[in-house]
Amino acid sequence: MSDQPRVSMSTVEPQLPKILGLSDSVELYVDVASDDWEDVPAMILLIQKCVAAVLAAFSLADTPLELSVRLTDDADIAHLNREYRKQDKPTNVLSFSGFERDELQDAYDVAASDGPPVMLGDIIITHGVTSREAREQDKAFSDHMAHLVVHGLLHLMGFDHIEEEEANEMESHEKNILASLGIDDPYVGSN
Repeated sequence: MSDQPRVSMSTVEPQLPKILGLSDSVELYVDVASDDWEDVPAMILLIQKCVAAVLAAFSLADTPLELSVRLTDDADIAHLNREYRKQDKPTNVLSFSGFERDELQDAYDVAASDGPPVMLGDIIITHGVTSREAREQDKAFSDHMAHLVVHGLLHLMGFDHIEEEEANEMESHEKNILASLGIDDPYVGSN
């Protein structure tokens, strides 16, 4: 793993949050924990755009909140997957939510009333699995990456895909949010 420091979106480009529709009350931290990631500024910009699109879709763009995205490698995510999900293999994305879904509305309300920001949680994405999947599915890496950021953030917001009805709801949100970013339906052609 790399010793690169955490990158706050405000240190990348101070004017970017307003351009992307994020208010100053949204704190996004990006931790680049692997040298596998190339063109880190472009990845950070993509993450910011995805976060802004998700928050806009749920009218949360001005709600004080915090989240982090860790860009890592297969070994790191395999360790986390083994530790927390008891699956001994790398996966493309993991999400660790700060709240249960039924607690989130109260947290949003408190944050909007000058309370502490909502600590949505952490999203971890690996370069290896993500790039392999993009190649196998004949998708642009950036489009697949955007899907994983949106997918991970929806998990932080309490959405899941264990039950069919939940999966349909989550996929519908993913498709609509990605479409707002000019990205095709990620499920076309998949089983």
